[in-house]
Amino acid sequence: MNGRRLASFVAATIAAAATVTAQDPDLLDLIDANELAEWRVLGPFPSPEHAGLDIPFIDEQSPDLTKSHALPDGDLLEWRAVDAEHPLPDGKKCRLDHVLGDWDTVYLWRTIRAIGDHEAIIGLGFDDSAALWVNGEEVFRRKANQGVTVDQHALNVQLQTGDNTVLLKVVNDRGASGFAFRLTDQIAGQNRWGAGIEDDGHASYAISTVPLPDDIVLEVGGLLFRPDGSLLVACRRGQIYCIHNPAERDPEKLEISTFAEGLHEPLGLYLEADGALLASQMPEMTRLRDVDGDGRADEYETVTAAWGLSGNYHEYHFGPVRDAAGDLWATLNIGFPSGKGDELRYRGSAYRLGPDGEFQITCYGLRSPNGLLVNDAGDVFYTDNQGEWMDVCRLSHLRPNRFYGHPVAKPWAEAMSDFGWATEPTPPAIWYPYHLVRSASWPVVDRTDGAFGPYAGQIILGDQNNSLLVRTTLERVGDTYQGACYPFWQAFGGGINRLAFDADGVLYVGLTNRGWGSVRGMAHGLQRFEFQGTTPFDLLEARVTQDGWEIEFTKPLSPESNLTPRHIRVREYGYRYWSTYGSDEFDERNIDVLDARLSADRKRVALRCGPRQIGKVFQIQFRGTITSADGEAPITQEAFYTLQRLPGS
Repeated sequence: MNGRRLASFVAATIAAAATVTAQDPDLLDLIDANELAEWRVLGPFPSPEHAGLDIPFIDEQSPDLTKSHALPDGDLLEWRAVDAEHPLPDGKKCRLDHVLGDWDTVYLWRTIRAIGDHEAIIGLGFDDSAALWVNGEEVFRRKANQGVTVDQHALNVQLQTGDNTVLLKVVNDRGASGFAFRLTDQIAGQNRWGAGIEDDGHASYAISTVPLPDDIVLEVGGLLFRPDGSLLVACRRGQIYCIHNPAERDPEKLEISTFAEGLHEPLGLYLEADGALLASQMPEMTRLRDVDGDGRADEYETVTAAWGLSGNYHEYHFGPVRDAAGDLWATLNIGFPSGKGDELRYRGSAYRLGPDGEFQITCYGLRSPNGLLVNDAGDVFYTDNQGEWMDVCRLSHLRPNRFYGHPVAKPWAEAMSDFGWATEPTPPAIWYPYHLVRSASWPVVDRTDGAFGPYAGQIILGDQNNSLLVRTTLERVGDTYQGACYPFWQAFGGGINRLAFDADGVLYVGLTNRGWGSVRGMAHGLQRFEFQGTTPFDLLEARVTQDGWEIEFTKPLSPESNLTPRHIRVREYGYRYWSTYGSDEFDERNIDVLDARLSADRKRVALRCGPRQIGKVFQIQFRGTITSADGEAPITQEAFYTLQRLPGS
């Protein structure tokens, strides 16, 4: 791609990507009516693979908008003004497909005019890598390979009176590229939790690292507490370790032994009533027993190996868990790219083992089902990962004979003599927004009876890519599970793959990069996440009603909290079911908030809203000042509710 091709690019798509949103009345006094000048664009600059972000093609601190830049082929690049005649709504993503080829870099420049000195927040999203300068100072840089989502990052910036310059550098890897830019005074929740709550004085929880010896590599694939309090840890490299005293803080006193080894990427553990251990290896479900009582497994029994292997690295096997009827459930990954090795039977399925050990395929169309969960009703759920035919990460209720969306499983399923199963995709209970969850892992239910804080009965989910935890609440409307997810806690050391509560309510967090990478630096390890006894102020739960939602907080709200409809935003959007890897947010619209009423105990807010569509996600955002009666700010001020069914329908 060269400078001549840039001239033919559809200008409005870039310029429309940013608008100001006044989320608090004070912002109106600080931003000029013409606060965002039009974008100017320079590029594309071809660059070596993975190198564009590190190459300064221009003076990035003080760009000269009158200067031309020569390319190796003799073309000249010049800054071009881009005029948006039809601006898109606030925060819309803008595609750069017309501008950027593989490994290309583009610069975008504009000004923000402020009436007074003040701090603002820029909501930034990009595909694939980006850097940002405000008034010549670099405020952000990240090298990644990702899709673009609105408000992937919340950046606190200091604006000065008058014109403030903004330079955005976007670097593409392969395929589509784009960005989203939004100026605001607040991105609810993200400006607190996105920076790492351990740094902002929040006293409710603490993260600590289990002091493992240097020669122990815990690329965690399974976590399981035994009745004696010891912790079994399955690892990518084939070992199962036993940490006999995982609460120990002194590395000299930590006791670790090897329970089993030689396994093939174990990704799940389950303890049977007689003390035998089930492990999900790639090729089989294995039962391990310590027959002689020396602390090491000396009997390895194949429970089932009905699916086979092709050698594709992506043929993972997850589980098991046991449902209310006593059946064991486990799941099988598809190959990657999809179709590689998927001619094998049962790829992309969930299977059951009954009390008699009989292998039974139960449902199909799963992609990368990295987590399993049984709720208090005994129903089984699984987490799936974004990819082709999988719009974003999700939590779904597993039901026999259902199809969950990935068509690579259809040939072997339809060849079964007793097929007759559903062929239309089963909607999930929860869609997780991409900026929160990019690689969903193992969920756990808080059954600690308050030892973990105010979230009893809620689901805690780890994200491997973002190194964070999100909360999830489910409710059943008729025979349909649906509910909401909430930003919870960031700042863990690496990618979160497995979670387990101990008897005291401490959440153990198993880390691994597994070659995939994560936003934090620890390639592997084990951390503790402990409630400190002080109940946090937080948005606890969103529950659907016939005409809106009831929002409950953990503590009473202060009289000063902004609870008028203008301070509450409800945004509706959908995802696309297609072969593209992941989905954008489409069919977006704001839902009218007609009324907001506070309960007598000041802990619940009833929202009455305009018409809503089922099969959509609803971002419910408290955009004004929200504090508890004690003056605390909440951990999060937003919920993302997946609406599959209205009450009474």
